Amino acid sequence: MNFPAADATLVISLAARPGAFGFAVHNAGYQALGLNYFYKPMTCDDIAAALSGVRALGIRGCSLTMPYKTTALALMDEVSPRAHAAGAVNTVVNDKGRLIGHNTDVVGAVELLKPHRNMPWLVLGAGGMARAFLQAARELQHHHITLSARDAERGRALAAEFGATFLPWDQRTKMIGCAVLNATSIGMTPDEKLSPWEDASLAQAALVFDAVPQPRETKFIATARAAKILVITGRDLALAQAFAQFELYTGHPAPREVMTAAAAILP
Repeated sequence: MNFPAADATLVISLAARPGAFGFAVHNAGYQALGLNYFYKPMTCDDIAAALSGVRALGIRGCSLTMPYKTTALALMDEVSPRAHAAGAVNTVVNDKGRLIGHNTDVVGAVELLKPHRNMPWLVLGAGGMARAFLQAARELQHHHITLSARDAERGRALAAEFGATFLPWDQRTKMIGCAVLNATSIGMTPDEKLSPWEDASLAQAALVFDAVPQPRETKFIATARAAKILVITGRDLALAQAFAQFELYTGHPAPREVMTAAAAILP
């Protein structure tokens, strides 16, 4: 990648544990289209202060990861209908000092789950990614949704908000023939040895979708592959939502082949 120009338009990511994915795929896309943009991941401990900096410094936008997707909602000047419905923001666009919140996780989830909307879904988690999965179900008019979360109070409230059935966490592996959608951080680097599901009962699943983006092959995904279960990985989701982000930041269609190739060489 060429060194960015001094007057490059800056786009950032804000995360408690930033990774290299956004840096690789967005900058590859900018370079392919000859856009004077530069994407920089940043560690964030105070989301309100960081977003004030985005506004004050004229940063074009930023992507948000856990744990900031729900708390950022109240910090926006405007929220897209999709993000409002999901109750979470993962993409912020700075429009001349006005911060507009979007949710491209939902866009990616809809794209990837549309072929599987005829099977029941079990969503694991009660945070921003769980909300994205539930909103995707709404947009696909899919109503056979069960939610299970380690925090039972939050899980019950979220299930009720989206009209899903709540299942206690210790009963989640009793679901048979469903798509298991992991929206928790279980198995994320540096906790690669963990999985949200016991290996022995995973063969009962019809599909495993692990939203964890790092590592590329989580224990959950590896176990599902070994059991010959259809999988959708966190990298698949990260790419699908990055395409939507790219268009929001630049106004140009994402060069999908270039961005996919950039993601493919990451560990």
